[in-house]
Amino acid sequence: IESISGYLSDAREWATHFFGIAPSTTEMITPVDPMNRAIEKYFENLEIAPVNNTQLVKIKFSSTVPKLAAAVVNTHADVYLESALDAKLSVTKSTEQWMTNRLSTLKGTLEQSEQELQAFREKEKLVDSDGLQHLPTLTLNELTTKLVETQQQLSLTKNAYSQVASWGGNASKTVNSIPSVPEILNDPLIQQLKSQLGIAKQKVRELSVRYRSLHPAMVAARENVKTIEDTLLSQATSVIQGIKTKYEATAANEKSIQEAIEATKNRYHELGRKASALDALKREVDANRELYALFLKRIKETTEMSFADSVNARVIVPAIVPYEPFKPQKALTISMTFAVSLFFGVFI
Repeated sequence: IESISGYLSDAREWATHFFGIAPSTTEMITPVDPMNRAIEKYFENLEIAPVNNTQLVKIKFSSTVPKLAAAVVNTHADVYLESALDAKLSVTKSTEQWMTNRLSTLKGTLEQSEQELQAFREKEKLVDSDGLQHLPTLTLNELTTKLVETQQQLSLTKNAYSQVASWGGNASKTVNSIPSVPEILNDPLIQQLKSQLGIAKQKVRELSVRYRSLHPAMVAARENVKTIEDTLLSQATSVIQGIKTKYEATAANEKSIQEAIEATKNRYHELGRKASALDALKREVDANRELYALFLKRIKETTEMSFADSVNARVIVPAIVPYEPFKPQKALTISMTFAVSLFFGVFI
């Protein structure tokens, strides 16, 4: 607007100087009409035309004052460049203002997403989603390994338990009815008692050859056999009870491991859902932070470029004050007049 006002002011001065138009001091004349006439005359003498096959534009102005003609052309070009630069700066400032407002909105969005992420971490007591499911996975693997081992032990103890289960409820227990299971056969005390029982029975057989059944030696030998058999039955019962206890403990251990595995699986899935939610919040924060950084960088670039903005136009050859008028061409006029006069003289 300032450029246009200056432009009109200069046009008024040129019009006053060139055409002799000035506001009357004695009459109240509306200044619009003379000024419009001056501007019309100004544009009648102004010629702007592109140069063929180039990106150049030639500006011409006709005036009886050489300095005025050169000044009008140069000022016209300068005003155009200044106006274009002002328009470009105006657009740059408008863009910068919009980006600043948008940056403020993005900053608020980023802060809100960061607060939501921190609140979720504090609520769920989470630290890092990368190692969130690592511990349950290790626990699940360990429990699975222990379950396999426990099931193997349970299979072995169940086989022994099935062989001795009925013996525990048998009222008429004898040495010969003791189950032949590895746990009983391999028991050191039972092996020792069986050896002692064999020796005691052998002694009874030897004494029976020499003495009658009521002989004190025979009675003592039979009582020794009875004592060893009772001890053997008691030890067998203890071993069998150990087999039952071991089986029940192994079965209970298997059940507890299975329950722990199910609980660990549930926790794993729960942590998986939390990890997914946490990752989603982190991705949102990262996206908002990246967008905020992008806008901030762009604003800085726009601000820096606004100081170095230039118009994509420049004056190639400025107008200079002409040394001689381009019209009227006196030599041509005299030659044409002489030629016409000669023609009419010959004709006459």
